[in-house]
Amino acid sequence: EDKEPEYEMVIDNWKIASVLTGGVHISEYRDWHAGGADTVAINGRFDFWAVRETEKHMWRNRVRLEYGVTRIEGEDYRSSTDVLQLDTRFEYKFNPSIFAYVRGYAATHIGDQYDYFDDPVDIIFFDQPVEEQVKRTRVSKSFDPLNLEQGIGVGWVAYSSEEDQTSVIAMVGAGSRQMLSDSYFVEDDNPITPQLEYQPVDEYNDIGAEGVLDMIWTISNVAQFTSHGAGFYGFDNERWSARWENALDLKVTSYVGVKLSAEMLYDEAVVDSDQWKLGTMVTLSYRVF
Repeated sequence: EDKEPEYEMVIDNWKIASVLTGGVHISEYRDWHAGGADTVAINGRFDFWAVRETEKHMWRNRVRLEYGVTRIEGEDYRSSTDVLQLDTRFEYKFNPSIFAYVRGYAATHIGDQYDYFDDPVDIIFFDQPVEEQVKRTRVSKSFDPLNLEQGIGVGWVAYSSEEDQTSVIAMVGAGSRQMLSDSYFVEDDNPITPQLEYQPVDEYNDIGAEGVLDMIWTISNVAQFTSHGAGFYGFDNERWSARWENALDLKVTSYVGVKLSAEMLYDEAVVDSDQWKLGTMVTLSYRVF
């Protein structure tokens, strides 16, 4: 989760900003005897914010698009990150610390998604014929699955300081979650069979209770930590899901920085364990507007 930038453009009472970020890593070896492999890694990200604020109301909107590829010597390019997120939240302020909110969230990916294997394996997709000796297999198509969230509740600004650029905000309320899919598979291997087995993930629509915690901690004028956590318990299916996104941004210059990120996903409807994605990237950022 990233902090909103300072807004420099205002159109009809809407504060608007966008940032384009990218990173490239290339390594090539010639007559090198200390180990290693030629590697190319490219990552790009576009963030767009639109905020409308009055004395009693605040409406925040954000779009995040991120895509990256990697290639190691002797292999084809493969997707390393693929994210499309839309986030909106409308707030009504009772006082500087308490507000009511209505929010929505959507997340998916743009391209097909694959699992890769170091050695060729035989695979069975549900009731499909066996795929023999493959080194990669598609586990979902473009824009599949589509994860949706809706929520309504009350928020509390536990701490906020414009001078320190630091804040802690907690929200609790009622919510609903949907996952729409017709081509999303996850590994569900039976150790008795020689093949690696994949099963389809069932669509779901659940109503329950949610909690959200957002934190921004400006450590210094060149270091900032942001965190976003969202948990949900569905009453119909009696199961938990959670998202926890963390980022530490270190500024080298106005355009160059280092980003350390950690993202955790937990959804019992998909797999009964937590999933982690860790990243380190040298970034080149350009303020579009």
